[in-house]
Amino acid sequence: MLLYSIALEFTMLFAFWLALAVWQRDRSSPGRITFIALCLSAICWCLGSILHARGLGSEWVADRIRILGMLGCGPLWLGVAGHAARNELARRVPWFPLILLAPCAGLYGLLYSDRWSGLFIATVPGGANQLGSLFWVFNVYIYAIVATGCGLMIHSALRNRGHGPWIRRLLVGCAPLAPMIGNVLFLMGDRGNDPELTPILLVITMIAVRGELISGTFFQVLPVSQHDLMQQLPIGVMLTDTAGVVIGVNPAAERRIGVIEAHAIGRNLESVVADSGPEVRLEISPILAGGREAGQLVLIDPPSKNSRS
Repeated sequence: MLLYSIALEFTMLFAFWLALAVWQRDRSSPGRITFIALCLSAICWCLGSILHARGLGSEWVADRIRILGMLGCGPLWLGVAGHAARNELARRVPWFPLILLAPCAGLYGLLYSDRWSGLFIATVPGGANQLGSLFWVFNVYIYAIVATGCGLMIHSALRNRGHGPWIRRLLVGCAPLAPMIGNVLFLMGDRGNDPELTPILLVITMIAVRGELISGTFFQVLPVSQHDLMQQLPIGVMLTDTAGVVIGVNPAAERRIGVIEAHAIGRNLESVVADSGPEVRLEISPILAGGREAGQLVLIDPPSKNSRS
């Protein structure tokens, strides 16, 4: 169990690094906060498992920390998947994972009720945990949410066949099935002795999903966030994804084209600048991250002879 707890500790630190790196990305990136919340859920899951594996706390405390992380992972994953797949619901109602978290919060509250906690999980003589009927209902609920998120990303990849690295996106969409299968195998095995690899597999999956959601590598942690840099640039700058959908607009660009950022994000670049007048010139350059195109940098009225309108 020592090697297992060390692996969990590295996984927890890596999840924290992922959250920190994404926190320093552009604040207008869709799904940024949801991804950070997913990292925190994975950290809770790892922490509870570490306390259990090393015997650093009571079984009661370790279980409740671990389950707190487990409960949030499914709904938050669906939120991240919705943003990565450019889903319309995720764009218009970015807080929809909170609705899915409501039943999870109710179930978690049962753990602190002496009368009802046995419906979810109970400790029997000998220190082992007995899983109640609501635990299995909850698992089916979470599995359905995870599968829905995978379906959104797979559908997005197939819809964009021939445009960009759609095969890689397809594989990323299937990746979260690995921790779900790992969890199924753990529950079917000897839970008292077998190590639970689900949180480790989850964080590994999040590395791949992060690349679809936010540009840049996970080793990039800036002393100043991209959002702050964008806000202070004196020249108008917009950012789009690989499909030309606007994902960021700085104040200089807002003043020049007469469109506020909230009304520009999620729309096609051409429609955003359509009403700004023929005198506005654009210079569009690809943004490369990890050797692949991650989006486009659009300069408004750049001081360059290569500008195009």
